[in-house]
Amino acid sequence: MKINKILLLLIGLLFAGLLQAQTKKIEYRYDAAGNREWREVITISGKKNSAADSSTVKIPIYSDWLDKMKITIYPNPTLGQLTIDIANIPTDAIGEITIHNTEGKAMKQIKKLNATNQLDLSAFPTGIYILSIASGPKTCEWKIVKE
Repeated sequence: MKINKILLLLIGLLFAGLLQAQTKKIEYRYDAAGNREWREVITISGKKNSAADSSTVKIPIYSDWLDKMKITIYPNPTLGQLTIDIANIPTDAIGEITIHNTEGKAMKQIKKLNATNQLDLSAFPTGIYILSIASGPKTCEWKIVKE
């Protein structure tokens, strides 16, 4: 009977440890020929501000490279506010951010690339959208889920 209680306690502690674990994400960058040239492991974790609720909040963060600019998009899926951070953006960068529905219709467009860009999708119906970021002749696309 003592062994069963000890085993139950150990399983409970193991399960509690798994609940507190941080989420890890691996990002890759490829050259034009498809060769991987970069890999980064990102740990995503945060705490809610409420003292009454100390559970972990996981924010889905996704990154990619467009030329020498690092594009970071979060949260995805989103309830409405989508943030697009662009690191290493040149001062003379010419480009645009466009979000399309699955039929290809442009739903919203930002004509100038900034270090931080906000897209409000709260008026959009729930579904999947395609976000494209263009800088000169180069473009990267993302699948965005609106909940």
